[in-house]
Amino acid sequence: MLEKRAPKLLALQIGAQVMCTQNIPDLNLVNGSIGRVVDFITPEQALGKNHPIAGASITLSDDDKAPRTSIKKQFKTQKWPLVKFVSSGIALMPPVDFILDNGVGGMRACRRQVPLVLAWALTIHRAQGQTIDRLRVDLAKTFAPGQAYVAISRCKTLDGLQVVNFSPSSVFVNNKVIEWDRQLAIAPMSNSKKA
Repeated sequence: MLEKRAPKLLALQIGAQVMCTQNIPDLNLVNGSIGRVVDFITPEQALGKNHPIAGASITLSDDDKAPRTSIKKQFKTQKWPLVKFVSSGIALMPPVDFILDNGVGGMRACRRQVPLVLAWALTIHRAQGQTIDRLRVDLAKTFAPGQAYVAISRCKTLDGLQVVNFSPSSVFVNNKVIEWDRQLAIAPMSNSKKA
């Protein structure tokens, strides 16, 4: 389950288009923010250039028991991707903890990984629930009700959206929803007041 958002191995290089896989409110990054790797630098270099560090306070900590929001000692000298995001500027992206909880408040699994994945292409299913800055949607092979809507509605703005292979048959809804809507339209309004 962690593999999709925090793969065991993440190979990046300068120029790679990437997607943030966690919400990082301090930097206005959401799961789905798109950017490009522009360099690999240490947290100390990032602070020296006034680049924000994702998921971290500006305190570099030597304490292994430091809160998750600080950069641990072992990360200080290691180089991490510096990413220029389309909508929120530039940020250093060191590893963060991805936690899979067991449903009762405990931890089932944890992986520490850079919160990025390569973002050259996504399935509609993978894009669900994300907010994406620039999106090219190919509707040639939609096969489920609502799929076209889910794909198109992921994009933040119309300027960032390109739709290819559109046909009216690629946009359809579940017949049960159509029937429910009809029933709703003909149902008498029981709480309405007469004028």
